[in-house]
Amino acid sequence: MESMKVIKAASCMVLLLVAATAFANDTTNRLPTIAEIDAEIAGLANQYGAKTLWREFVSTVGRIKDFQDKFPTQDVLRVQWHVVSNMFAECYPVAAVTNGNQVNYRGLAQAVWLYLPRYKLFHADTNALMYVADCVSNALPVDVSREEAVVQAGMNCEYMPEFGSTNALTGERVVSDYHSLTNRERIWWQWEGARRMKLRYNGGLADFRRQVFNCFCSSILHYLTEYPEPVRRSLWEEFCRRAGATDKEKAEAYRSLYEDYKIVYP
Repeated sequence: MESMKVIKAASCMVLLLVAATAFANDTTNRLPTIAEIDAEIAGLANQYGAKTLWREFVSTVGRIKDFQDKFPTQDVLRVQWHVVSNMFAECYPVAAVTNGNQVNYRGLAQAVWLYLPRYKLFHADTNALMYVADCVSNALPVDVSREEAVVQAGMNCEYMPEFGSTNALTGERVVSDYHSLTNRERIWWQWEGARRMKLRYNGGLADFRRQVFNCFCSSILHYLTEYPEPVRRSLWEEFCRRAGATDKEKAEAYRSLYEDYKIVYP
């Protein structure tokens, strides 16, 4: 009798495993719906101090790209626009950095590097390209000069304001035991922590912008073959203008396109 119970329990477990596997295959081998995308994005929001942890969304971005030729075009375009508009809407000017991952730019950069520029959406609607450019123009580095000045002042045994103070640096040289060594160390590390956090934020943002210009340069100039070459060049120039590309960013994009050939799409 006991052996029959064990057999039944084992059979139930097998059936549940088969059902779960079938469900997983069903959700991963088809185009996700907008409701499913919204649910996934909501589930990723506010993790590890980031508004959305986009690195965890990259596999979904790739699945949408891989399946774009297997489903009705309008369905694909609708889903792709929903993804693009949600992801690039995260690009916004930051007044104060409270976390180095405040916007998960490294996750966005990964999605751009691997999949996004190859979306059919950008072939069907060049306005989507300009939407991306307009969003990227809002992705700007934050100023670190004050933190760097205070940190350097501390290393020079000069006056350091309390962290968060709006008082300007005086440049006055002070004795090494300014408010006691312990207090100096506390103040210095507060400013140094803020400096590192801003640098981490700026580093992720710079990597994101670099991937956008490098990858979309290749996508626009090489892959939008439905448009004649002069039109593609005009689109690229307008993309750069609206995204606020610097001369350095444009030069690197051209170098990546014509010299290194490092952009490889899966």
